[in-house]
Amino acid sequence: MRIGYKASYLFEPRKSGIHVYLVNLLRAMADLGEVDIRLYASGVGRELEPEARELLGRASGARLSRVQRGWDRAMMPLYALVDGIDVMHVPSPFVPTWFPKPLVATVHDLAPFRMPDMYESEREAYAKLTREVIQAPDVLVAVSESTKRDVVEFFDMPEDRIVVSPLGVNDRFRPVEAAEERVSERFDLDQSYVMAVVGSAHPRKNLAGVVRIFDRLDRDDLDLVIVGSCERDAEATQAIAESPQRERIRVLGHLPEEDLPLVYSGARLLCFPTYYEGWGLPVLEALACGTPVVCADNSSLPEAGGDAAVLLQADDLDAFVHAVGRLIDDQAHWEERRARGLAHAADFTWRRTARCTLDAYRRARDM
Repeated sequence: MRIGYKASYLFEPRKSGIHVYLVNLLRAMADLGEVDIRLYASGVGRELEPEARELLGRASGARLSRVQRGWDRAMMPLYALVDGIDVMHVPSPFVPTWFPKPLVATVHDLAPFRMPDMYESEREAYAKLTREVIQAPDVLVAVSESTKRDVVEFFDMPEDRIVVSPLGVNDRFRPVEAAEERVSERFDLDQSYVMAVVGSAHPRKNLAGVVRIFDRLDRDDLDLVIVGSCERDAEATQAIAESPQRERIRVLGHLPEEDLPLVYSGARLLCFPTYYEGWGLPVLEALACGTPVVCADNSSLPEAGGDAAVLLQADDLDAFVHAVGRLIDDQAHWEERRARGLAHAADFTWRRTARCTLDAYRRARDM
């Protein structure tokens, strides 16, 4: 099959979650060797990042343009016809409402619809995600069974037009030897720490809850290390500022992906009481690095964590404090959870994601 990909996300200056998804999916598709890859992108600058150059080299053809306005609606459909593609894959739900070839789109999460009160500022952007737009693709790829349920509930999408394709874990996420010593040298972290990953720190990540859990642990032998930015979460920023453990809280900000395995591997555990996740990739990344996880039991997290993670209600602080404390103090329990996590994470590869996505292409082509 000849598959076209809307690849504009590869050329964005800031690497979004969709960028990471597309990079890993394209690499896995190229490794499988079962499709002819064509890339289509607008808004492409003069300087290309190494990842973009690599993937252009692995594609059989590309149509790139510096022009952005109107290109997806006018030129991309034309090039798709000229190039004879079988299916076009858009790695987000924002797709043209008409396209001359079978169309596949990926839905990562529907958090603004599940938790509208937390997305007031983004309401205008997500108002464009209407039933007509969601149902425009011939087939939707959902990154979890949870996301599939949300699509059916909010947009009345027929289930037979949705293919679930869980995300994989990049091969770089594996236990790092001598992680504690290397973390100490690299980030000046000299004692055991609980890790929290918040990305852009949207309030749904419940970072304020993590800080409260850490405060109630009240331990002199433990730090809290936060990966991501706190700027968008006023409650979390206030919780950190008012914490009696403030001197033991380190905010590392956004880290390059190549640094994350080291920080995961050096952590005693990942604490992740989020209110909603389309997939919950930090859970799998931590497990793949041999780091036990205590996380919420909502949305997709039971899929991502399986029986390896400790799953609790996001607002049950007492349960989180108990579970985190046990993983700190009970070495046998920690080692059991570590072994479970490594075995569970091994099942989630990008090759598996690519094969599931291939099923979506075949279904769209044959409709």
